[in-house]
Amino acid sequence: LSLKKPQGCIHSWKLHDDYISGFANSDDGNTLLASSADCTISAYDLRMAGQHNQPLEKIARRSDDQEDELLSIQIMKNGRKVVCGSGE
Repeated sequence: LSLKKPQGCIHSWKLHDDYISGFANSDDGNTLLASSADCTISAYDLRMAGQHNQPLEKIARRSDDQEDELLSIQIMKNGRKVVCGSGE
């Protein structure tokens, strides 16, 4: 059995309007969170992303505008809370 590292991009999502400032992965590895300078957080269901031809709406969700760019993100309290740092 030979396991090769994939070459190139595996997945690409264009959900944010500005740069991604931080990533956080859930402990179970099923969810990826991203904070962005466009003032939003996005959550990606990595289980759904592994199934080919899934529409972006089934893979990702995006928060409401937080009024200031988000600079960092962290999952806390055993996955029950998410905190973000901002420029404010």
